[in-house]
Amino acid sequence: MRRTLGLLAVLGAAAIGLVTTGPLPSSAESKVFLVSTIKTDEPVVFVTIDDGFRLDPAAAALIRRWNWPITSFVISPPLRKDFAWFAELGIHPVFGNHTRRHTLLEGLSREEQKKAICDGANDIERITGSRPVWLRPPHGAVDAETFRAAAACGMKGVVLWHVSVNGTTISTVGNQPIRRGDIILLHYRTDLGVSLAALKERLDAAGLGVASLDDYLPGPDPIKVPSAGCPVHFTESCLLRASS
Repeated sequence: MRRTLGLLAVLGAAAIGLVTTGPLPSSAESKVFLVSTIKTDEPVVFVTIDDGFRLDPAAAALIRRWNWPITSFVISPPLRKDFAWFAELGIHPVFGNHTRRHTLLEGLSREEQKKAICDGANDIERITGSRPVWLRPPHGAVDAETFRAAAACGMKGVVLWHVSVNGTTISTVGNQPIRRGDIILLHYRTDLGVSLAALKERLDAAGLGVASLDDYLPGPDPIKVPSAGCPVHFTESCLLRASS
């Protein structure tokens, strides 16, 4: 059952904002937005795992043992090759768009970005039978054209993160503690099991569980958001100002 969506936050801000270089020409584009944490009163966070270059059997065993719902932003080749492996991770596995071949989108033309994003979405739809509507740009690198290209490919928004986990190293925006509603980034690598164990220890200490991101993000009905101006290269300070 879909839970009631609170206000989304952009990189720690208390409100949701569409970050653009100015008014977008079409109403469809005005519905694309950016999210890195979700405002919720529930003691939950959201685990997202990117890429798919390396599979870690130990990580798969941990995810299954804990019954964590995972959102995977996997590029097309490994997803096609090992779909059953990814599809059996945890409960309620969801697949987002990470482009077909991990294309760095920032700085490309709108048409080049559109091809990378649409190709990734089309591949995932063919492989999984369900078309993704959320984009995780490789390296989190976006510019104004990313949002326009994402809208043209049917994406509702861009999902970044508030927490990243690399082995035993856990980094958060502003060096804050992990908080309810945070979106957490990990990668499908050979040390994913180590990353997951470190994360679970931190979450247990904070009294936080893991929920399905798909349950908290907006559904198919359009959600209108305010627009605000930022430079072509989005910086954290600009995002915070734009959404305040």
